[in-house]
Amino acid sequence: MPCTLERKIVVKQAVMVMLLLIAGGCLLIAGGCLPDIDIRDEMDASVPALEEDEEEAENDTTAAPDEEGENTEAVPEADPNDKTPPAIKAPSTGCSAHETAVDDFCVGATSHGAAVRFGTDEVSTASALLSGKAVFSEESFTTDHWLAVHGLEPGQDHALEIEAKDASGNSSVKELEFSTLDAAGSIVITEILMDPAGAEPAQEFIEVYNQGTESTSLSGWMIDDNGDMDGDVLPDVSLAPGAVGLIVSDSFDANSAEDVSPAPDSVMIIISGSLCSSGLKNDTGESVQLYDAAGGLMSAFPNLLGKHNEGCSAQRIDPGAPDEDPANWQWDPQASSTPGSISW
Repeated sequence: MPCTLERKIVVKQAVMVMLLLIAGGCLLIAGGCLPDIDIRDEMDASVPALEEDEEEAENDTTAAPDEEGENTEAVPEADPNDKTPPAIKAPSTGCSAHETAVDDFCVGATSHGAAVRFGTDEVSTASALLSGKAVFSEESFTTDHWLAVHGLEPGQDHALEIEAKDASGNSSVKELEFSTLDAAGSIVITEILMDPAGAEPAQEFIEVYNQGTESTSLSGWMIDDNGDMDGDVLPDVSLAPGAVGLIVSDSFDANSAEDVSPAPDSVMIIISGSLCSSGLKNDTGESVQLYDAAGGLMSAFPNLLGKHNEGCSAQRIDPGAPDEDPANWQWDPQASSTPGSISW
């Protein structure tokens, strides 16, 4: 029985008890007195209303509120006469600029997987199957579905089977073919502080990480902004596997009282003058690129987070995920920075 109707019934019962307590007397209000009340008449009049509320409660099919006060969606009942499987269709919101439309699916591919969105014409659950085995399942019944697939080889063509199943057990399967992105380079940009709390542009830094298996020399490499190939050439500094480097200007103060000091094992990559010639923009931010000595783009910061806040860095979440993936960048959770420190 819904809580609101229970409260209505309790209130009416309380009124009946109060009327019994004052039977034979009168209730003084503002120095006056109410007319005599026939309690039996009042009780007789209340009973039909009470029964009506109880009947209404029994017939009420609205889902009861959960502890937070919000209605929870009930699992639909199976219909033995339903033999029609749910139809897979394009999602109601369409594909975003970061997704690729493939038949009825919106696919956001990464180097090791993909996020897949689609819709169905009735509420159903959904699963992604690889070689007949479910690799991701969505247990809730809905018409807008989101599946995440991980652990695929980068730069390869892949085929998934997307299954939708309704409450009666009817299912439909549609094949999805897509390609994962090429793996990220061995040296990747992992953190940028464009708006330091201390001196600008002296305290700006760009953090890079060697996720490869071999030591790499950065001699002749270039750090650039806005992709104009007119950036700063890096010195002959090598990064061992798993090492973290900080690209900073020669006026950078590692002991600044305003900003976080670099981790002790950071490899300092020092350039003359300001980063990217005149420093990094901290109002709207800007994209940053890392090129190898042959001019090949190795990594980039796409500047998808918006305005940079003082003392707060932009950080990469997964070094193996694509640079351009908007879900792969975040502001420092502590509204600070972590120069030279990584968590993977």
